Amino acid sequence: MMLRLYIFFTCFLLSGPSWALPEGHQPCNFGCKSIPPLEESLIGSMNKKSNSLSLSSIKILVWNIYKGDGENFESYFNRHLENSDIMMMQEGFLNDSMIKLLGASDLDYYMSVSFLMSNDIPTGTLTASKFLSGRMINQRTVDVEPFIRSPKTNMISYFPIEGSTKELLTINIHGMNFKRDPVYLMKQIRLALPYIQAHDGPIVFAGDFNTKNSLKLKAVDDFMEENGFSKIKWDPDNRTGKILDHFYYKGLKVLKSTLYPEDAGSDHPAMWVEFSVKIED
Repeated sequence: MMLRLYIFFTCFLLSGPSWALPEGHQPCNFGCKSIPPLEESLIGSMNKKSNSLSLSSIKILVWNIYKGDGENFESYFNRHLENSDIMMMQEGFLNDSMIKLLGASDLDYYMSVSFLMSNDIPTGTLTASKFLSGRMINQRTVDVEPFIRSPKTNMISYFPIEGSTKELLTINIHGMNFKRDPVYLMKQIRLALPYIQAHDGPIVFAGDFNTKNSLKLKAVDDFMEENGFSKIKWDPDNRTGKILDHFYYKGLKVLKSTLYPEDAGSDHPAMWVEFSVKIED
């Protein structure tokens, strides 16, 4: 009996969903309804038509928002938004209420879609800003998570800086999770490497890296160090359990930093940093 159940469950996972998929979509399982083609997976709205970031103060929030399922999510979201220029979110979602929330603040926002949930709501890495954004690039892994068979994404954004010919490059990542070997996570991180190497200006590379073991954490830290990044050290850092969320930067000076509690609107802590742009002599 147990063997028959195992065979049935395995066949279900391998066969994918029974409903007809939209053209070009790939199947996945459980809360993942389908994976749209990469060329259809950069979505959002450009609401701000002017204004560039300030050289003297750039406030960035990085937060896995748990698809908005945390208690009092909207209240915490609005509180963080008041003190942030850019919000880099993982497990972002774009249902009617979230679009209304973003639109009410006249935010410029774009998502690199990982997949459509069972209710056809897109989820992925979502970057929102009070300021004008330039180029946006969505990246998605070829590798997928086991069982659910969903990919992970990077959202790459460029932001003009007032009084400078340089731009701020932000790389928003939700890293490969259930694959223990760091090789899969590092493949995802290296998707962004050509943009890092080509960029002449400040960079933030941050998000939920899913560093669930020491091998993954060391691989990520080593990559960042090799490519000239520094890492925010939180004081105090009261996180318990595995540390999944990290904030790396280069070409910027840290003015202030805050790590918020893990139970404040999500199952992940929000990370907030205020920077100024380093002026080269």
